[in-house]
Amino acid sequence: MSTLTLFHLGGRWLALDGSRLVTMPAYPKIDVPVVVISDFDNALTGVMAMEANASMAAPLIERRLRKEGMVEGETRLEVAHSISVGRGFQALYSAVPMASWQRMLSWADSGDDHCVVVPLLSVAKRLQKPGQAVVLRHGRQVTYLAVQSDAITYAETMAYSNDADGVFTSVNALAERVKTAFAEGAKPRSIAWYALDAAPEHDDAKLSADFSKTVGVEVQLASHTHLSLPEGGQVRSAMPLLAAAVNVDDAVSSRFAGVLYRAERFLPWAAAASAVLAIGLAFV
Repeated sequence: MSTLTLFHLGGRWLALDGSRLVTMPAYPKIDVPVVVISDFDNALTGVMAMEANASMAAPLIERRLRKEGMVEGETRLEVAHSISVGRGFQALYSAVPMASWQRMLSWADSGDDHCVVVPLLSVAKRLQKPGQAVVLRHGRQVTYLAVQSDAITYAETMAYSNDADGVFTSVNALAERVKTAFAEGAKPRSIAWYALDAAPEHDDAKLSADFSKTVGVEVQLASHTHLSLPEGGQVRSAMPLLAAAVNVDDAVSSRFAGVLYRAERFLPWAAAASAVLAIGLAFV
């Protein structure tokens, strides 16, 4: 049985079903193996540097965010990546309201089959090659992420609308922020551009070219696939690339679900090996 990939982005639920992109209800009832790539409803995300042991990153970052009034109430602080810098660390994090976190994991555990939940940040990190940063564009949000051995750079913007003008303005604003970050020395050799649900009126080739011109770094448009929509029409999307980049080691759901996910991915190879062995035995 094949695994279904769900994208939970900005409160929307989208299923990648072969060459189709299907809108799903929130926390859908699923009876097949599922991988969910989630931004946890646009959870507060950023990079923080502190002089402390990286093993204490989560509680220290949450305390700082709470002191600055960035979070309120019970919060789950999820660290997607951290590096040692001098006597301290830099950490890429998401601060998820505890109610949203618990609802997601409770839903994942309640399905008829195994469900693996992986943060979007973790998938974005896996997309990167040495010396390369990534830009992710989905809905009204545009995100830049560069994970290097000595620095983590993160920036995002939210468009005022999903039309062409709104997206163009948002991309330009992000480019200016990234250009400022480059002035501090965190400059990659290239940037890979991934649009997840680009409408026909969004020209990502032009958007990425304009972004490249502003930041002064080559931007390469990732391979995008035309996905059919249930209401008709198509979108150009890099979702299949994100689905392929999922690593179960980044899962935040139950460890048992991860074991089942690995076993299922190994099953076709095991079946092929068994077939070869059976042929060999028959020949002998």
